[in-house]
Amino acid sequence: MTVEEEMLKAKAAYAKQLAKLNRKKAAEEKKITDLMLVELKDEHSDFYNEMYERAFRKLTAQREERSRKAKAARQAKDAGAADLVEAEEEASEAAMSQY
Repeated sequence: MTVEEEMLKAKAAYAKQLAKLNRKKAAEEKKITDLMLVELKDEHSDFYNEMYERAFRKLTAQREERSRKAKAARQAKDAGAADLVEAEEEASEAAMSQY
């Protein structure tokens, strides 16, 4: 095995280990967040409910914004396709008129 191959193998092993540690860290952070939310809900239910509603409204607004942008992009794409068809028809008519 060449030095380059050994280096590639070591990098792959390191990347795999790093990904595993990142997943473990994310899982631990999720557990902490979940426990914190339970404590918050138990001790400050009014505040928890207010924050939940605020987050829900924000998520809904983000979803609606993405939907609006996707719809606008589809309409722009459709309009662009219509313009392309129109341009092709004009070019075809121009070519036919030359004969």
